[in-house]
Amino acid sequence: MTVLARGGLAESARNVQPARNPCVRADSGEFGSPLGLLRQHYSPPQAPGESNYFIDLWASQELRTLVMACNLTNNHALFVNSHGKSLATRRGTQYAFYPHQSLLGSKEAAPPYSAADLARVLGAESAGGIHNLILSGCNLEGAFSPQELRKCFVNATNIVHMAAGELGYQSMFRQLLISPSWKIEPIYETSAKNRSGKVEYFTGHAPSAKATKLSPYIAESFEAGAINPFRTQRAGREILSPLQPFSP
Repeated sequence: MTVLARGGLAESARNVQPARNPCVRADSGEFGSPLGLLRQHYSPPQAPGESNYFIDLWASQELRTLVMACNLTNNHALFVNSHGKSLATRRGTQYAFYPHQSLLGSKEAAPPYSAADLARVLGAESAGGIHNLILSGCNLEGAFSPQELRKCFVNATNIVHMAAGELGYQSMFRQLLISPSWKIEPIYETSAKNRSGKVEYFTGHAPSAKATKLSPYIAESFEAGAINPFRTQRAGREILSPLQPFSP
């Protein structure tokens, strides 16, 4: 809007402006969280031939480096590494993405973000170019909704996420970047104290008493414009790169 020093045009323009809530910041997301934190940890494509985007809300801040090391550069994908859980809102229960506590102050509450917030950080044009959504967050309460993501990323045809009722683990998230789905199995983790009193962790493929199950991620595939997926499968590297197996 061009503001004139005097005259009816400027006055008319002011009169049609919607009233703003002084309690809501202009740059806040759907749940009222500051979008600046998302933008701080957002990385778009950096070079010709790249089409992947990253929002890294995890402690190690190595998401982009990890994906690039796996030779995944041009997959029209958005990778999001974060916590995830349900959030009660005016619209009902929604899924929210949360940053790792190490990215915040010691007494700072973790701000929740919505699927719409992720798309807003990318911008409409970039969000429209996303075909694959790769999301690491937990889904223990089963609040995750692929349909909600597809409202914001309308051309996304593959959505990788944790199944309802399951926790997400970084080790399993890394596996889907490296291995095809038919080579990924649940892992069972146990722990025990060694002679020095330190806790050691052990993993295996067979369930045992008191073992923690680390489940693989799943991939839901959609046809353009469809509400429901035509296929749900265990997620693996072939979702992103069917013709390029990983070779370190």
